[in-house]
Amino acid sequence: MIIKVAADRTFGPLVTFGLGGARLAPLTDTDADQLVRDVGPGGDVGPGGAYLRDLLLRVSRLADDLPEVTNLDLSPVTAWPDGAIVMAARIKVAPYEPQDPFLRKLR
Repeated sequence: MIIKVAADRTFGPLVTFGLGGARLAPLTDTDADQLVRDVGPGGDVGPGGAYLRDLLLRVSRLADDLPEVTNLDLSPVTAWPDGAIVMAARIKVAPYEPQDPFLRKLR
C-alpha cells in the first residue's frame, strides 16, 4: 500500500491511499473506512485493515495539525494481523504561508 499527503494551496492537505483513493484532511472515521474498503477486492483488506485505518487517521491528523508538511510519502506500507509497518518514508517540510483561497490578486 501507499499513503501520501500533498498540500493543495486551495483546499489544504489531501490524503491519498492505494491506487487513487483520496480525501481532504482531516479524515473522518467514515472517510478512512471507505478508503480502506475501496482498496481491497470486494471491500476486504484482511485482518490488517484496522491498522491501515488507524494509520490513515494518524497521517491525516499530522497533515492537518502541521501545515508545514507539504508532502509525505509512506511506501510501501504492509498490514499484518498484529499491526502495520511503514517500510520507507519521505517527508518534505516548508515554511507555512497562510493563504486566503478567496482573495483575488491582480498581476
